[in-house]
Amino acid sequence: MKSICSKAILSLLFVLFFACDTENEPEIETTDTSKELDALNIEPLLTRKETSTLVAQGINPVTENSIERKEVALFGKSIRGLAIGDYFIPKTDLTEMTEAYFSKSNGETERYASTNRIRLPKFGRRNIRVGVITNGSDAIPKKLRRSVRQAVFNYNSLNMHKLRMTYVQISEAEANRGRDEGGKIDIVIFLDPTGNFVGNGFDGRAFFPSNGNPGRAVGLGNTTKNYSKKNNTLLIMHELGHTLGMAHSDFLTRATCDNTEPLNPRLGDLAGIPEVNGVCNIAGTDPSGNQFILVMRSCGFFIWPLEDFTTKDKDAFRVLYSQVKLPCATKNTPLLPEYCITDQNTIDYIFDTFEDREIARLFQTGVLCDNKHQNTISY
Repeated sequence: MKSICSKAILSLLFVLFFACDTENEPEIETTDTSKELDALNIEPLLTRKETSTLVAQGINPVTENSIERKEVALFGKSIRGLAIGDYFIPKTDLTEMTEAYFSKSNGETERYASTNRIRLPKFGRRNIRVGVITNGSDAIPKKLRRSVRQAVFNYNSLNMHKLRMTYVQISEAEANRGRDEGGKIDIVIFLDPTGNFVGNGFDGRAFFPSNGNPGRAVGLGNTTKNYSKKNNTLLIMHELGHTLGMAHSDFLTRATCDNTEPLNPRLGDLAGIPEVNGVCNIAGTDPSGNQFILVMRSCGFFIWPLEDFTTKDKDAFRVLYSQVKLPCATKNTPLLPEYCITDQNTIDYIFDTFEDREIARLFQTGVLCDNKHQNTISY
């Protein structure tokens, strides 16, 4: 997450993307923006399907402040994936998410929900073991460990009916094995002194859930060693929220990151994502995708004076983790289109109106494609 970052809290959001009518748009071969795209040195990173799947989870790669391919060495393994803001999503997880979301099989929405969120027991609570590395280059300093303990305490203080956390200290070897003498370690928290995982300009980064399990790790940037206990606690609460499947509360606009770009009159909300339709949000939370008063906002969560959740955070976590069946798990929501913007007039408008970085993001995320690049958008 960005130094001032903080994340959100909408569950399973479904957004309909702008797309031209396929009967009226010209053949794909007539669209040629290759020279312009080459001049911008743009690399395709996501397919339209993948972007659609992420947006449905409340992760909006079009408005996040950074997106890049990464291959990271963690816990004795090399993991290839995408760093999108302060999320890290392994390629295998993204593929699985996308296949589940676009599955045409019976019970597709049930499969979609259980694949990408936390699986909960019918009776009792699921215990999430949070392991803090205490030795080696990835060791969490004692000062930071206090913040992790406080963050875990704050989660347990929510009294969620179906989920609790346990703080444990583990060795580097135990992190590599994924377990200690007490059993499986669900989430590993480590310091990233080189920035290999967290990246430049971020304080933390977290894995998103997959296969019904929480995101496997949270990395903290080296500069966090100098932060106050309160700020580090808020940071860790925020990143742990991501591992549990919570997205940024202002995912649609990133307005808490001082984004003031107006809605585009032709393409909709911020570069090609039109109005939100059929939002499936956590009961009792604001469905706008533009909420500020949460620890899970995109940026600026250090402003909160207490090392605790806001009322809106508490409501969302308590509702989401007080039930086995996830909100909207059986709701029939229309799938997003697989194709991207190829209409020449629309593309000309984009190049005439948008800044280079906005064009790059549209192309990177599969919202915009052309005859030369459309088949190269793959990992």
